[in-house]
Formats: sequence, C-alpha cells, structure tokens
Amino acid sequence: MFPKIGQYDPKLGRVRTDSDDFYDHRKLVLEKIQEAMRREKEGKRK
Repeated sequence: MFPKIGQYDPKLGRVRTDSDDFYDHRKLVLEKIQEAMRREKEGKRK
C-alpha cells in the first residue's frame, strides 16, 4: 500500500506527512461517494 508517515514516498518525491494520509483518505472516500451516486443515478434511469 502506501509508505508509512516519515518514510520516503517515491510518488510524492518526499517523505510522507500526516496531511498526506489525510488527503489520501479523503480522496478514497470521495471516490466511493461518487461511485455510489453514479450507481443510484443509473438505477433511476431504468
């Protein structure tokens, strides 16, 4: 998965911080919400 806080993260090109974990978590939650809304919208079309 992701490197731990305080470890070098090649994707970021720097050491991970608490904020990186916070933003990664928010991004995952947002993707789940958007996917659920998309499924709900498609269900109403039928």
